[in-house]
Amino acid sequence: MSKGIYRRGINLRMTKTINHVQYRESCGTESIMEARAIRERWVAELRDAIANGKAVRKQKPEQVQLKETAFEELPKLYLDYSAGRFKSFNKHRYFVYTLTKRFKNKPLNDFKTADIENLQSAYIKDDYSVAYANRLTAVTKAMFTKALHWELVDESAREKVRRCKLLKGENKRLRWLTDEVVGT
Repeated sequence: MSKGIYRRGINLRMTKTINHVQYRESCGTESIMEARAIRERWVAELRDAIANGKAVRKQKPEQVQLKETAFEELPKLYLDYSAGRFKSFNKHRYFVYTLTKRFKNKPLNDFKTADIENLQSAYIKDDYSVAYANRLTAVTKAMFTKALHWELVDESAREKVRRCKLLKGENKRLRWLTDEVVGT
C-alpha cells in the first residue's frame, strides 16, 4: 500500500499530517492507482487551504454504526456466497443449519468466545466426535470473517469468535500402503 493510503472496508482511505494535525478522508475507490492520484490532489488542496487561512475541518475516523443483526440473517448470506465455492457444500450447509438452530436470535455483535466454547462442550457431552465440534467451530469462524467483510459485525465481535481454539484429539486417519500401490 502507498504511504498515506490504507484500506478500511471496501474503499481505500487517505491520511495526511500537517502541522501535527492529522486529516483523513475516503478516496471513494478500490483502485490503488486512482487513490494515489486522488490523494495527491487532496494534499495539494489541503496545503493551499491551510496556507490561505481557510478553515479546514480535521477529519475524525469514521464511526460505522452497525445495525443490530441477528444470527439467523448471516446463514442466508453465507450460504448464497458459498454455494459454488466449496466442493463439500452439502456438508457445509448442514453445519450452517446446525449453527442456525443453536444461535437463531442471538445478535451477531453479542457473540463471545464462551458461546463457541459452550457449543463445543455441548456437542462433546452429547457424544459427538471432536472432529464434528471442530468443524462447527471452523464454519462459525469462517462465517464471522465474511460477516466482518460484509460489515455486519465489528472487528471486536469477530476477534471474540476467532479466539476460540479447535479441540485437540481429533480422529486421525490410519492409512496403509498395499503391495498394489507400492508396485512390487
